[in-house]
Amino acid sequence: MKKTFMGVRLRRLREERGMTQIALARALDLSASYLNQLEQNQRPLTVPVLLKINAVFGVDVQRFSDDDEARLITGLREVLADLPAGLGGEGAGEAVSLAEIRELAAGMPAVARTLLALHQRHR
Repeated sequence: MKKTFMGVRLRRLREERGMTQIALARALDLSASYLNQLEQNQRPLTVPVLLKINAVFGVDVQRFSDDDEARLITGLREVLADLPAGLGGEGAGEAVSLAEIRELAAGMPAVARTLLALHQRHR
C-alpha cells in the first residue's frame, strides 16, 4: 500500500471541530507528538488512524483519498493550460511545474478547489 500523507486534511478536520492537537490526540487515542508528525506530513496517515477518525467523528475516510488529489491535479493542469503566456500558462516565461501543482493540491486542497471553481465560473 502506498504511503498517504494527508497532514493538511487532518489539520483541517481538527480546526473545523475547534480542537487543539492535544484534544484530537486524546480523542483518537494517539500521542500528541505522533499527531503533530501526521499533521506535518512527517508520518503517513495509516489505516488504523483513518478507522479511528471514522469511529470517533463519523467522517468518511474518502476525505483522505488520493483520488481527490489526483482530480485536483488534473483540473489545475487544465486551468493553467488555459492561461495566456505571462500568467503561468504553457507559453509563460515562468510556467507552473507539475511538482508545484502537486504541492498545491496536496498541501492546500481548499485553495485548489477555489481556483477550479473560479475558472469554471469564468468560462
